[in-house]
Order: sequence, then C-alpha cells, then structure tokens
Amino acid sequence: MMMMEEEEQQQQLESQGGNLKAAENNREVSAYAVQCSKCTKWRLISTLEEYEDIREASLQNPWSCGNKDDKSCDDPSDIDIDSTRIWAMDKPNLPKSPAGFERGMTIRRDCSRLDVYYETSNGKKLRSITEVQKFLEANPGCKAAGITISDFSFRAPRVLENTIPGDIASSKKKTKTSNMVVDDYIYDY
Repeated sequence: MMMMEEEEQQQQLESQGGNLKAAENNREVSAYAVQCSKCTKWRLISTLEEYEDIREASLQNPWSCGNKDDKSCDDPSDIDIDSTRIWAMDKPNLPKSPAGFERGMTIRRDCSRLDVYYETSNGKKLRSITEVQKFLEANPGCKAAGITISDFSFRAPRVLENTIPGDIASSKKKTKTSNMVVDDYIYDY
C-alpha cells in the first residue's frame, strides 16, 4: 500500500509557483504501509527497499506486526486509510527492483491510476516493457549481472477511490476519464 500526503501535494503546488498541472504531474509516493496478516492493522514501512522485500514475498510469507522490532498486534495502528491522503493498493508478489534500477510511480492528474516506471542508475526512466528490453539489449552488463525482463513489472497499483480528494473525485465524475480506473493490468513475459 502506498500513499501521498495532501500536504505534500500542496507543498508541490506552492513550490512550483501555483502551477497545478506541474504539481500534479510530479506526484510521487510519499510513504509505504503494509497490513498485518493477523490483526489487520496498518504499519508504516521506513524504506522502499524494505517494502519491496515484503511485497515480493507477500503470498509465501504473509507479513505480521511481529516482523517489526518495535511493534506488536497489541499496539495501535500506525496509520489508517482515510481521505487525508491518496492511497493505492499494490499487487502482491511483484518482483523487487533489480540492482541499479528503482521502481517509481506517479499519480495521474485525475487520480485515476498510477503510472509505473523504472529509473536506471544513470537517471534514464524506462516507462514500458519495450523500453526495458531495448535498454537490456544495449547494456550487456545487465545480462552479465543476471538481470532479465522478468525482473520488471509495470502492473499499476489500484488507487482507492474513497481516498481521492473531493474536488478531484467530483470532477472525475463529470468526465470520461472516470472510466479509466483499471486495476488488473496483466503482462505476460
């Protein structure tokens, strides 16, 4: 589960001189949380790397509060799903980003979904499996490091509609883009 704070959205807007379009196009994930498989409370995860480890093994090794040193199921939830931030539910068992790559996401302006990309160590953003394939072919060191196309997934997390800010949610209902919410992209490699 990922979220973006509305406060962060406002800061982005202000830092870009009030340009709403620019701020919305730069929205990125601000925090990660996982749900305990025993008590169903939400726990914040401190790093993307830790979150990816948990996500990659989520079906084989369900996460619980006992996996976090300072938490137990008796403690209150770290965070609750509400409309103070936009929440998105990630797919389970997605592969962890290979060494030298970072999986990133940005939320669309209308909050209909997140777009997934991979950033290489030299800052190049790969936005599709075709771009990844071309990059791997052009960089034989990746093959030597054991990196294959199956190490990448462009499955987009599902935005939880009840967490979308009211002004965006109401404007979505007036446009055709509200029908663009897709939560089951399946890519066969």
